[in-house]
Amino acid sequence: MTAPGAVPRRAGGEAPGGPRIPLSTRLLAGATLAADRLAPPLAPPLATRLWFRTIRPPVTAEETAVLRRAERRTVGHPLPGLAAYTWDGPGATVLLVHGWSSHAGQMTAFVPPLLERGFRVVAFDAPAHGRSPGRRTDIFEIRDALLGVAERFGPPAGVVTHSLGGLAFMAAAARERLARAVVLVSPGLELRALVDAFAGRIGLSERSARELEARVEALAGRALEEVRPHAMEARALVVHDRDDPDIPLAEGRRVAEALPDGRLLATEGLGHRRILRDPAVVEAAADFLEDALRSRREPMRRPLRLLDG
Repeated sequence: MTAPGAVPRRAGGEAPGGPRIPLSTRLLAGATLAADRLAPPLAPPLATRLWFRTIRPPVTAEETAVLRRAERRTVGHPLPGLAAYTWDGPGATVLLVHGWSSHAGQMTAFVPPLLERGFRVVAFDAPAHGRSPGRRTDIFEIRDALLGVAERFGPPAGVVTHSLGGLAFMAAAARERLARAVVLVSPGLELRALVDAFAGRIGLSERSARELEARVEALAGRALEEVRPHAMEARALVVHDRDDPDIPLAEGRRVAEALPDGRLLATEGLGHRRILRDPAVVEAAADFLEDALRSRREPMRRPLRLLDG
């Protein structure tokens, strides 16, 4: 699950393509939907609690095998106990940033091809995700964790993000220059679009969705204004699936158009999560970073094997 408040449609037991939803989260989702129907003023506060709650999906055997080859580290700043992983290579550092209710393991398909190209790879579990402590978090706490990891291991030359990990990176890049090249997989930018996707998953009414949007906006406040993709100097590749049920392709297109040096590639049939394991996507990302980091002005030496958006 990779969007805030990620819960199954109509509060069922399992999200499509995602992990088993804890009973407490399912009960909260059910209570939110019931309040929306029977006591509307109670629905937005419950939905807000659900929005900031995370789920910890299990790590697969394939992901575990890659994580075991990493050196496990702990980052103590700005939040104590953040779990981090490093795979040593002789070249520049590439940072992997997972999405909401995910973990570093879900980004591990990118590790072997990046190592083959000589990169050093760093990944971390965001607050309230994976092996890192916490039960709730927000995009700006994840931003601060990202900046802490960059301080601990050195600024990355390249970054690969998924879903709201891309929003956290863009928020971090607004504060500090990070990376010369970035691959944004399934990114989102528009708060209304993210709230609408969340509301659709649990069946929230339009009225409650708009009040939730106002509450999230108020809680995030001016911090949301810091997410300015047009100010990023990095070369960027946006990869988004036409069939993404969580964050629509239109969001990926908006991000690519807002970037000063961005390119959109659209896939088909990979959804929001399988896109991270697709061999063509993984190789395209590694190729892009290799070529982009060789020279910002140098064209790519190999064509990307995906559909242009």
